[in-house]
Order: sequence, then structure tokens, then C-alpha cells
Amino acid sequence: MQSNIQKKIDHVVILMMENRSLDNLLGWLYETKQPQHFLPAGTPEKYKGLTGTGYSNPLYLNVPSSEIKATKGKGHFRVPNPDPNESFKHMNKQLFGLEIDKSHCNWLPKEGTIPSMQGFLADYRTAKCSNEKIASQIMQSYTPQNLTVLSGVAQQYAVSDNYHASCPTQTWPNRAFMHAGTSEGNVNNSPYSPYNSKTIFNVFEEANESWKVYKSSKIIPSLTRLQMCQLWDLELDDHFQHVDDFIDACNNPDKCTLPAYSFIEPSFVAEEGNNATSEHPPANVCAGDHFLQKIVNSVVNSQYFDKILLIVNYDEHGGCPDHVPPSWNAVPPDKKSLQSKSGFHFNRYGVRVPAPFVSPYILPKTCIRANDDPWSSNPKQPFDHTSLLAMLLDWKNIDRKCLPSKRVQAAPKNLFDDLLAGKTDTNRPTQPFKAQCLFKKQSFWSRLKNFFKNLFGICADGYSLTSLQQSILIADLHYRIAQSNKFKTNERASQNAIDDLLSKVKTERQMHAHFQSFIEK
Repeated sequence: MQSNIQKKIDHVVILMMENRSLDNLLGWLYETKQPQHFLPAGTPEKYKGLTGTGYSNPLYLNVPSSEIKATKGKGHFRVPNPDPNESFKHMNKQLFGLEIDKSHCNWLPKEGTIPSMQGFLADYRTAKCSNEKIASQIMQSYTPQNLTVLSGVAQQYAVSDNYHASCPTQTWPNRAFMHAGTSEGNVNNSPYSPYNSKTIFNVFEEANESWKVYKSSKIIPSLTRLQMCQLWDLELDDHFQHVDDFIDACNNPDKCTLPAYSFIEPSFVAEEGNNATSEHPPANVCAGDHFLQKIVNSVVNSQYFDKILLIVNYDEHGGCPDHVPPSWNAVPPDKKSLQSKSGFHFNRYGVRVPAPFVSPYILPKTCIRANDDPWSSNPKQPFDHTSLLAMLLDWKNIDRKCLPSKRVQAAPKNLFDDLLAGKTDTNRPTQPFKAQCLFKKQSFWSRLKNFFKNLFGICADGYSLTSLQQSILIADLHYRIAQSNKFKTNERASQNAIDDLLSKVKTERQMHAHFQSFIEK
């Protein structure tokens, strides 16, 4: 018997943004009224946001009286700034507070310890360029009025308050889970070595199912391709296009064909005077909401919207607080995960991240969970990135074993069947989604101040490269070394070459110039 996605959907689109928790962006989504529909039947009929929780964190873990409550609304759209700590050991501190073993290099908690979710503020106080005077900003969270597109999409269609990052790790490991169902035992972005795992794109290629990755940058290569070396084959070049091509495919189906599976990347660095749209702190989330507006409106206004399922998710929480503890019932995907040098066995999930779903078959104001007991003392599996991989494979009747990840293989069947059970809704508002937030231009003096700060290696306001941006630089270097050998060997860039590159490219402007130089050659 066919599932709803098999009967109704011809195109799945996933847009993965960066480093935000559910509470950070959608904690106040249903502050006054609850969703009208909860899935599956029997699940608690209350959105698990910040309303009524009194959620707080102490500035000093051993001083409970230093607590600061989660607050509603932000002073500006670059909060938190500077970037929070993102490494695996700091995530352990954020989730478990004092319940970590600081004698271990990764500050691991005792197996089975329930995360207190009390260490975000104390850890942010220690982040680079942060201090006790500015650390309280990490407890601020955006409102539906701040981010009208993200919140509007979540309310007009569906959102999950039970969707977690696949593991409590950084961007690269979680994006690897999104593409391959495993991070090969890696818990941090570093050492930035390409991943060898077979991806969902390779599986679709073998099954003669169409797919494309759409990047938002004009000059920087696709992060997906740089990271996953099984996508380096030159014969796959046509599968990597610009997001403008995706929009054309939505708007002009007679001229451009939308593939079965589309994966969209935001921009990860400022380009041509435009803000990065990834929302990775301290990137401007207003830019992200404007980018989301462009993508969502292209899908919703497409002539074949009734054949599209759009999912927006975020790779990991990036140090932003969330009050719901992840569970310890994650399935380790492979032997590399069980034998990880980190000491972590990939048996617990990461922090909750936003996950709106868009389709005309979805009833407005729907909240979806993976099961009917998402927050019991012994919860079942929540949604995570591998849930989407399982959905994609089942949708195309592809054996899940084609993607060698036990996490994917263990996911329940027809995870999103109830979500698409409705009929096409013709009574939904027809007005396009519109971002209401405005960009504030940086003054001349602020730009001058940041210029000199960067010149002398002092913390500037969002100018120095994040770990993610460095990873793109290094991955591209590995790729170009392999490309020069026509991908015939596994040769990679030397550590000396990496160190030399990072010594020369330290800011977003320099990163842009670095990639621009390849275009001009």
C-alpha cells in the first residue's frame, strides 16, 4: 500500500540552515494560542515552547542565584554575538552543566545522565570575545514578530517541537548525518578532512532518481560537495547548481525541471555587500528570513506546489539554549561511531532545532512529533536528520540498506504519513510570505573600528572567520589538490598548506577575495 508521500509528492525540497535551537528561533511561536492539530493522535496537545517554563540558566554553574531567565525578543538580529562555543566538549558542558568529567578531554557526562540544559549561559561566558557583562544575551530568543517568514510558515503549515540534531556535535558531523546517516565517528568540524561515506545523492544516482544541490553563493563551491568526497566525480557537475536555478525550476517548469530531491544551501559568507543567509551566529537572522521568503514563496507559488514537500531544518544548535533534554536512545550508525576516538558512542541526540514542513496537504497550525510519548521518562526515537533520509528512501521504494547507516535503517516506517493525510487546502491565505525585519547599515565609524580590530587581531563584530567558514576553506583546498590529480589518488592538502592558507585568510572579506581569485584566473 502506498504512503501519502508516494501518492501525493513528486518533489522533496530540504533547506538546511545553521546553528540555531528551537527555543532560540521558535520558542514563543505559540505563546497565546496552541496549535489546532497535533500529530500523531494521542500526543500531548501543547506546543513545547518557552511559554510558562520559567526556563533559566546560571551565569556561574556553582552559583544558582546567578540565574538569568530566557527572555522574549532581541535587541538586534545578530544575537548572539560573538559566536558561542561549538566544539563537542563545550556542548557537553552546555547540556550537562556540572555533570561532566573535566578530566576527560571531551568533558563527557556519565552514561545515561539526563541533561539539565543548564550550562549554556555559563559556557557562553567563556566563549572567545565574550564575558560576564554580555553573556546574558545568549538567553534572548526571537519572536514571531522578529522572524515573520519562519514563524508564518510554521503556523500556516506545520512545525515539529520534537526534531533534534542527529548528534550533539558541530556542523560537519550533523550535515554528514543529513547526507549519509553517519559522521564516521567525528564530533567536531576539525580536522576538516573530507568524508568518505556514501550519500543519499549517490543512492539516488544509482536508482536513476533525479537530484540536485543548489548553493546560494556565486563563487564559493557547494559545502555538500566539498565535504562528501563521493560527490567529487566530475560527471556529477550538472547536479550542483545555483539557487537561482531552483527558483527558475519552480517558476518555469516548461523550461527547467525540478528534480525529485532538491537540497538547498544558504550562503555562509558575506558576498557583494549582502549578508550571509545561513543564520550561523553572529550572522544576521534577518538576512536568513529574507532568504527563506524567497525560497518558500517560489515553492508555494509554483504551478506544481501540490506535488512538493518543503522541509526547513537547522543542522545543530550552535550553542543557543533549548530547555528540552535530548534522549540517550539514538542508534549508533556504524562501527566508526562506536569506536570514535572522542569516547562518544553516538547514542544520544543533539539539541532540538527548528523544523517547519510545507505542503498544501498539511493542515494549518499543525504540530508534529515522531510518536505519542515524546517526553516520557522512556521516550521513543524523536525526529532527527536521518528521519528525512529514511523518508526519502521509502518514498522511492529504495532499500534502506543501500545507505549503510543503522540509524537510518532503524527509523520507523512512514514517519510523515499523517502529516500529508489532508486534502489540498484552497482556503489558505494567498498573500506571499514577507519578511518584516529591516537591515541596519553599519556606520562608517563601526566599520573603521572593526577594520583596525581585525588588523591587530582583536575581536571584531562578526568579521573573523567562524569554524564553519574555515572548514569550507580547508575542504576546498583538499578538493583542489585532488582535482589537480584528476581524483585518481587520495592525496589531500598538507598541514603546512592548511596553516599557510589560514594565516592569509582570516576575515570574510579575505575569504571572498580568495575564492574570487579562482574565478578571475
